[in-house]
Amino acid sequence: MTWVIDLCLPPGSPGEIRHSAAGGTAVVAGLADLAAAAAGRTLVLITHGFNVGPIEAVAQLQATAASMALPPTHVAAVVIWPGSFAVPVVNYPFEHKDAVAAGQRLARLITHLPRVSGIAAFSHSLGARVMLELARHAPRPLQLLCLTAAAADDDLFRPAGQYGDVITRTNRVVVVHSRSDLVLRITYPVGDFLSDLFLGDSDSFKAAALGYGGPRPVAGSVPREIPRVLNHGHGDYIGPSDKGDKVATLFRDYLMTGQSSWPPPPEPTPKPLPLWWAWRGSGRR
Repeated sequence: MTWVIDLCLPPGSPGEIRHSAAGGTAVVAGLADLAAAAAGRTLVLITHGFNVGPIEAVAQLQATAASMALPPTHVAAVVIWPGSFAVPVVNYPFEHKDAVAAGQRLARLITHLPRVSGIAAFSHSLGARVMLELARHAPRPLQLLCLTAAAADDDLFRPAGQYGDVITRTNRVVVVHSRSDLVLRITYPVGDFLSDLFLGDSDSFKAAALGYGGPRPVAGSVPREIPRVLNHGHGDYIGPSDKGDKVATLFRDYLMTGQSSWPPPPEPTPKPLPLWWAWRGSGRR
């Protein structure tokens, strides 16, 4: 059974917390029900990114939760937040405020679950901001924070970075990234620049996307780059697919053992041939 925390609804509304019964029927529950279900267990929170509607988000995230194949000592809850677009790219800069507000609201909700044995978080794309805010404001350090395809700056964990304090509030931070992600390579710098310029976001408009090239070196973060040869795009991290299954398994492996054998090491960059080699070849007849 997967729980749903619906931050698109007003706090305390019917359906804000629900779960799926046999046959997929949504059952409205309350915070006390979630607290009872999670007591003595690790609560695993899973969230989506920008431009995902609530129905699609629940379906994708429930598939990801199923692929994690968590043991009975863990309970999964998918977190949906208002991050849909009105106009692509143009609307994206405004959504960081929704993500930040959703993460802070989620942290307040977690304070009502005092009997959980631990908290772990998994995010995709702009959902990174939701879980980073959760890590910053949660009543206890997170056991694991896994950011996939993160639409956030690559310097955010440095001491002077936007979320430099999160490293000390999380037992382990794993960043799964891919240089085959054209969305983060091309679209993120545009949206991030507009967000910084007009909307007062506090990150750096000069930084690249965390989910593209990985974090700048800082103690406490674990970068896991997916090799280019696997062609892992922005939408390949969640949902029912072979690629999504591998990411979900990576999360479970880090949660249970602190390590994962996937992805394989990136292929080495070939060294350029020396100039004299080209000259040597051109001289032959």
